[in-house]
Amino acid sequence: MKAIKTFNIGSAVKIFITLDNESPSSVVVTVKDPSSIAKVTEADATLEAGKTYSYIYQGSESDQTGTYSVTIKATVGSYESISKITFEMVD
Repeated sequence: MKAIKTFNIGSAVKIFITLDNESPSSVVVTVKDPSSIAKVTEADATLEAGKTYSYIYQGSESDQTGTYSVTIKATVGSYESISKITFEMVD
């Protein structure tokens, strides 16, 4: 089991995404706070190299503490792959 990564409120959180396919038509990220309020909705991830993408979520000092959920959606043709991860924001 992987430990949940923890960040301080207001920190930038770099989310790495590794895909099985090198040529998706899109890779987007949605970030929700502990109250399930979308902080980012389907923002484009950036291609780092090969099958690796990233997205930087810039937290703010007014963010809530707690567990944030990240939904990653990769589209290849008419196929969509969705995965979820979490991270923790603390004081």
